Amino acid sequence: MLVKNYAGSLVFWGDKVFLLKDERGQWVFPNGVIQKDELSVEAALRVVKGTAGITAEIVSTEGHVSYEISSKIRQNPIYNKTVWYVMITQNDKYKIKEEKGYKNGGYYSIQEAMELLTYNNKAILNFLSKRLSEIVEEYNERHNVEYNSDDVNNDTNDKVKIYRNIELWGFQ
Repeated sequence: MLVKNYAGSLVFWGDKVFLLKDERGQWVFPNGVIQKDELSVEAALRVVKGTAGITAEIVSTEGHVSYEISSKIRQNPIYNKTVWYVMITQNDKYKIKEEKGYKNGGYYSIQEAMELLTYNNKAILNFLSKRLSEIVEEYNERHNVEYNSDDVNNDTNDKVKIYRNIELWGFQ
């Protein structure tokens, strides 16, 4: 059995998550194969930069998804393993690399993303959304960020703005 290792990312800017439209017309999160002698975190950052020109910071590792597919060409099953990361970017700039097979992309609200994503990717976003408050608390502790929800214009809180509207997203 052939095993393929991938790294995938949920990249947030403000209260929006980044999606790519692939060659099959499906909306997905940035993800790609982990190359030989490459760590999964390195692959995740490389893929986000290489597919969309986004520079982001990894906030947390959110686990992995594994599944088996059949290959008519190889006549053997392929076992795909993806490690998922949550990232935050400081701006909404991106440039889709069409030569990588992507047709479109952009930042979407959680609700919009849930409508666009395929089933597997919806499950990943839904799982993550249940942990958002825990993720931001851990991030704040690691980076000594003091978050005051009344002070919405404080630059110190830019990295955690995505969590401000968690109740509005309906994922509590």
